[in-house]
Amino acid sequence: MRSSNHLIRAIPALIFLSLVACSTAPTLTGSWHDESFTGKFHNVLVVGISAKQTPRRLYEDTLVNSLHAKGIEATALYKIRTGDDVPDKAMIEAVLKEQSFDAVITTRVIGRDKETQYVPGTVQPPPYYRGMYSYVDTVYPAVYTPGYLVNDTIISLESNGYDASSAKLVWSITTEHFNPSDLDKEVNDLATLIINQLEKSGLI
Repeated sequence: MRSSNHLIRAIPALIFLSLVACSTAPTLTGSWHDESFTGKFHNVLVVGISAKQTPRRLYEDTLVNSLHAKGIEATALYKIRTGDDVPDKAMIEAVLKEQSFDAVITTRVIGRDKETQYVPGTVQPPPYYRGMYSYVDTVYPAVYTPGYLVNDTIISLESNGYDASSAKLVWSITTEHFNPSDLDKEVNDLATLIINQLEKSGLI
């Protein structure tokens, strides 16, 4: 009986830890495509706009590899402009003058929010029994699990596609990433979503 009580008291903590550690695939929150643009992306410059070099390079490499898998030429900006400088207009313009890209895809963080939500407690009755008297005796000592707080982190990203020759925006999506905890998985999921949306828009 004592060990059962310890287990019951541990349930809320276990649930809390599992929810805090849980991350989900990115959610598409917005999308736009300039339908007057009839071209396609054949040779793409991939740009992660971030001062954090590790996630930036991982993103650029992952999306480049995903585009290659679709038969699209693509290059990561960090491999052309080495160093820790944050990509800016001058850097991208210089690269486009030097090399013959027909499209640029950029991604940047546009929001970082923390939310706390209260998960109400629940009553957990023991197993149901067929007989009325045994049922009444069984459900009487129902176990109550108290409520608890869950802290969530939501990262919002914006990914844009530009026609390199005119520098015109022709495609854009926004995504939300809920409780990101595995950078490799998050970046791979984002690249998959970007590829799917580019295909739906007919750009690749």
